[in-house]
Amino acid sequence: MGRSSDDPAGTAVQASNADSAVCTIRVVVNGQQHRFPPGTTIANLLEQVGLASATCAVEVNRTIAPRAEHGRIILAEHDEIEIVTLVGGG
Repeated sequence: MGRSSDDPAGTAVQASNADSAVCTIRVVVNGQQHRFPPGTTIANLLEQVGLASATCAVEVNRTIAPRAEHGRIILAEHDEIEIVTLVGGG
């Protein structure tokens, strides 16, 4: 993000980034930390990572999340998510 002409030091950008960090939750997905807005569901997460239509299994804190519940399970701060996609072949 660029600096504004009113703020040559770029402090407004830094404040904006700090504000966005406050308004998010930290979630670990397949071993990597991510930030999502509060209220994010498993279905939202799958959409954001491009797996909404994929055949996959999702585990939240070592518990399988049934696909029928993906739109109802809301992620919480420090949740650990594992997403496993299924690959067919022969």
